Amino acid sequence: EVEQMLRTWRDVAGDGNENGRWVRDIGLPLIEGFTAFWRRDYVTAVERLHAARHFGFAFGGSNAQRDIIGWTLTEAALRGGQGAFSRALVQERLALKPHSPVNRGLLARASASPALQRRAA
Repeated sequence: EVEQMLRTWRDVAGDGNENGRWVRDIGLPLIEGFTAFWRRDYVTAVERLHAARHFGFAFGGSNAQRDIIGWTLTEAALRGGQGAFSRALVQERLALKPHSPVNRGLLARASASPALQRRAA
């Protein structure tokens, strides 16, 4: 079902209209990023989610929905062993929400050795 959904969205992304542009620029990168994360392809998940993470406002996403994008992106970077990038993402999150238990937990993991990060995945 995931493959069928991806094919459908990719077809729509090729349309030259506003809907096609939205799907190409926002919808498809998010779907591909979450699908890659689900498949444990963390490098692709990081690439796709990073490209679309600031577009949450464009589709009217709530703070919680935008957090899911950011958390998944950060988690993919951690699991993918992208230490410096994951630490940068965590620092961004901490700047916005310094008292967040989730962000503090991510910081602890991002500060751990790369070997520990891979084991946590």
